Amino acid sequence: MNKEHMARMGADELDRYARSMGFSAKAGKTAEEKARIIERKRGRAAKISVIGVEVEVPVKRLHDKRVTDLLAKREKTDEETAEMIRLIVGDEAWDELVKAATEEDDTVDNDALGFAIASIITSRELKNY
Repeated sequence: MNKEHMARMGADELDRYARSMGFSAKAGKTAEEKARIIERKRGRAAKISVIGVEVEVPVKRLHDKRVTDLLAKREKTDEETAEMIRLIVGDEAWDELVKAATEEDDTVDNDALGFAIASIITSRELKNY
C-alpha cells in the first residue's frame, strides 16, 4: 500500500487492514506504530531453493494484483506464466531460473521451469504469510 495513504489512516482502520491480511497490528499503540508493523509484516521475504537456485521472494509480491489476476486466469499463455513468475521473483531471479533450466545445447527444459514455478507458488515459506 502507498505509504502516504497509509499515513492518512487512523489506528482503527489500520487494525482492520492488518486483520484483513491475516495478522494483528494491535501491538502498536499509535497509527504510526501500527503502520510500521504492517510494513514490516508485508516486507518479509521467503528464501526458496529450487532447481539449484536460491530465490528470495518478498511475500507481498504474491498479493500484487497483477500476480493474483494472472493466478486466477484459467488459461494462461506461456508468456503470461513467465510474466507472473517474473513479477513474483524479480527479473534477476527469473533469469537465473531460466539459466538453470538451460541445457548445454541451449535447450530450455520447460518441465524444469514448470517445476520451479509450481514449487515457488506452493512453497510453505510463502504460504505462512
